[in-house]
Amino acid sequence: MVAGRRTKLLIDSGASLTLINLEFFLQLPRYYRQKAELPPPNLCLQLADRSQLYVKYTLSLPITISNSTRVHRIYVVPKLWRSCIIGNDLIRKHNLQIDGGRQYAYFKSKKRSTQLQQERKETINKSAQLQQEGKETMNNDDKYVLIANERIKI
Repeated sequence: MVAGRRTKLLIDSGASLTLINLEFFLQLPRYYRQKAELPPPNLCLQLADRSQLYVKYTLSLPITISNSTRVHRIYVVPKLWRSCIIGNDLIRKHNLQIDGGRQYAYFKSKKRSTQLQQERKETINKSAQLQQEGKETMNNDDKYVLIANERIKI
């Protein structure tokens, strides 16, 4: 869903930018269309066959995938063959996860990722602390056990 309007999204990790076509743009609520700006003058989109795409507008829109919404900068291309192409800019910025086997996409939760990182740090710190405490109370004899092998002559 883009700006509250249902549409099919093509996820293309080979596309640098996220695009919508002009027809879809004109169907957006007026509130969003009024926020459209002219693209930067140096912006030039090039296809794999080296042909160029003209960008008419740029604007930030809410994009909903799997009941999770992110606001992202979108480029309006008049002659785009799909209503919306999700590009690598959105995939990377918002950590869009793609499950090809299940044909499913979702935004990875930043909160959950941060929580897991914090838990890992705490585990590492506890482990280091236990090792440090163990070093103070153990003798060298307790740390190492040598196993003799009768076949080796020393």
